[in-house]
Amino acid sequence: MRRAMVLVVLAGTVGATPKRAEVMKKFPVVTLPFTGNEKVSNPVALSPKEIEALGFLTFAGTPKELAEWRPTSATNDPTSLETTHQLVGIGQAKIGDVTVLLVHHVTSFPAGTNFTVTALAYDKETLTGAAEVNPQFVAEIGEQRCGCTLAVDGTITRNVKLAMPMMIAGLPETMTPERSEEQRFDGQTWGPTSSRATNTGIFRDPKSKEELFVFANEIYYRGNEQKPVQRLAYDGKAVRFGTSKTAYVLQWDDAKRTITCTDPKGKAQTFVREW
Repeated sequence: MRRAMVLVVLAGTVGATPKRAEVMKKFPVVTLPFTGNEKVSNPVALSPKEIEALGFLTFAGTPKELAEWRPTSATNDPTSLETTHQLVGIGQAKIGDVTVLLVHHVTSFPAGTNFTVTALAYDKETLTGAAEVNPQFVAEIGEQRCGCTLAVDGTITRNVKLAMPMMIAGLPETMTPERSEEQRFDGQTWGPTSSRATNTGIFRDPKSKEELFVFANEIYYRGNEQKPVQRLAYDGKAVRFGTSKTAYVLQWDDAKRTITCTDPKGKAQTFVREW
């Protein structure tokens, strides 16, 4: 009878989700400011149950990629089309009364790999906020590198640089858009991202499907995806087609998200950044 009771107790504990506080204690203490370039000496392996205990899988504010984490079946087949996930804990720090955990998530899929450090804010043991610190990827469509800092007050700053192969006849081989970003911490969570980009990027008129490809001081135009690319003459303020004297004035907004193109008659057209 006694042996049976012991077996019942043991069976009830197998596979149980650990307490959140126990999992949080496993994370090594790190000193802020933290940068994504720092070498992590003692990453903490996390079991699926421990990841579940941290609560971010069901938290509404979790960044999409991290929220899509799932246990990965073991496979060494390089031709496998399965998306695999690796997630480890890399540190914890105090910001006021809040504990911030840092987790490193790697997602590998046939077309490339995403690897991101995410900050999770806990008021005691309650998850109150989440934000990506340095979202990076290497894929067929190009790669994104990010220099970042998580400051002592919780502010996250990122300097993001893309390198995208164009693979469109008539364009330079690679485009390298850059942007700076900031997210401020209010003591519980991170606010919206404020962003400022360079001029470089791909801009499209959502209505006409016309496109502008901006490479610093080189600008190219395409009527739509079926039309050939044309390089425009650009004097730093306006563009012209070939030897035409007709000038179209270009004006970027402060965040470099849109370009307003105004023709000589004053008619304006808006191109919206896609990359």
